[in-house]
Amino acid sequence: MKTSELVKAVAMETGLTVSATEKAVNAVFSAIKKEVGAGGEVKIFKFGTFSVAELGEREGRDPRTGVSVVIPARRRCLYHQSITFKRELNV
Repeated sequence: MKTSELVKAVAMETGLTVSATEKAVNAVFSAIKKEVGAGGEVKIFKFGTFSVAELGEREGRDPRTGVSVVIPARRRCLYHQSITFKRELNV
């Protein structure tokens, strides 16, 4: 599902206009990005938790040449589904 399809589905579910729904959906995504980007955590009840993980610098290999390369440290967004959501998926 693309963002535009999500917006239309939420608009139909809530009865809001598509433009108002698009603003709300974008605001939710923006708030999640800001909090996780700042190193925080976003917990959505019965859905899951978004957080950030710090990955250290490590050594890797170029698969074409076999030469060792240093992969720089980076941050990555993690998502852990809630138990409730997991159960709903497996019903």
